[in-house]
Amino acid sequence: MSRIKKGRFSRLTGLGKIGARAATTAVLGRGAHQKLAQAMVRELGAMKGLPMKVGQLFSYMDGLVPEAHRDVYLEALAALRAHAPAVDNEGVLALLEEELGGSRHELFERFDDVPISSASIGQVYAARFEGEEVCVKVQYPDIKDATVDDLANVDAIKGLAKLFARGIDVDSIIDNFKARLFEEFDYEREADMQRHFATIYADDPDILVPAVIDPRTTPRVLTTARLSGTMLEAYLPTASSRDRDRFGLALFRFAFGSLIQHRLFHADPHPGNLMFGAGDNQLGILDYGCVQPFTDEEADGIAQILFAAAEGRSLKDPLIDGLGIEADDATLDELATVTALTLRPVSEAQPYTFTPQFSSEIAARVTEAKLRLSARILTRRSYFGLDADGFTFIVRNLFGLAHIWGQLGSTADFRDALLRMRDAPGADDAPSPPPPRPGG
Repeated sequence: MSRIKKGRFSRLTGLGKIGARAATTAVLGRGAHQKLAQAMVRELGAMKGLPMKVGQLFSYMDGLVPEAHRDVYLEALAALRAHAPAVDNEGVLALLEEELGGSRHELFERFDDVPISSASIGQVYAARFEGEEVCVKVQYPDIKDATVDDLANVDAIKGLAKLFARGIDVDSIIDNFKARLFEEFDYEREADMQRHFATIYADDPDILVPAVIDPRTTPRVLTTARLSGTMLEAYLPTASSRDRDRFGLALFRFAFGSLIQHRLFHADPHPGNLMFGAGDNQLGILDYGCVQPFTDEEADGIAQILFAAAEGRSLKDPLIDGLGIEADDATLDELATVTALTLRPVSEAQPYTFTPQFSSEIAARVTEAKLRLSARILTRRSYFGLDADGFTFIVRNLFGLAHIWGQLGSTADFRDALLRMRDAPGADDAPSPPPPRPGG
């Protein structure tokens, strides 16, 4: 089993292989696109880190792959979310025992040495601890060094993405990944966030957050309860319309309820982090390594816009008051129009049904508007500037969530669910999020 490539030029080689193939594929047929998609899985999956995260994004965010061959890429790149190539198993297992201070076969009642999944930063193993089935996520030994190399190569990574995503503002998306990548190396921080979300949703009948197994968790090892359930692609062919609707509504409540009521945003909504039918037929939500806390002012600013759309009010004042937008009337009108488009699921007649076409449309329209309007808009709060990290963070996740809802074809009264968040117990009544760890 190979090790992660290290060294700036070694990692550039992998990117170069994909770039060379992509440059010629545009004029070739479906078979060439299939080979390119398979090469992306092979190369990006072996590189891990930032390149693999970009590949995962391509697997679910609309507008990033050639539309005529979209199905080819989505089918192949889905492997990067759950079935990417495993790497350096011996080194990963050695790091596990170093972190936990003993033999894995003594520290667990059972430990399966073959990984069940291989993610961008760590590898996941099945085990048994104190009578419970658990997942043990272990960081790749060389991933921090590889990430430093990726940051030196970030222009090459952006260039590769632009070969596919013509007209999409990939610079902001990748810069957003880059800014948060090092947070994900601290598994104790992730464990803190996961415990917090588990407390928030402990009594929710439709949402399940796996428990953290504290005695087997360190800064580079995270052990959690193993959830039953099925990932999206396997779930869809047999899913009932009732469960599709229920899980879609649960995901909506989780995404926007966490933000509006608890000032937190789960920032990695790709389908590989969802387990359908987990526990008591619930939606299991995994991976809390990339969670964005918001201040009351920031969360309330976003909530003002959401509630205005749900109640059919003009969005211009909330954009000005909530996000501190400063622009001429024509620009504000255009921005309000695009914002209203993205919020149709709460503003149109209810119940509303998500479609794959909706996610494709907002990806194209929002990106087009961002590129056109960014030079014409100022914000009093730089956090919400159209080129700022926070805006990209929210928009990227909206695209990802819309893709999942579109695949589910969920129908529900999303407006009612949103307005209930305004009156439900909020941040003042919930436990405080964990404070940042030293050096975090």
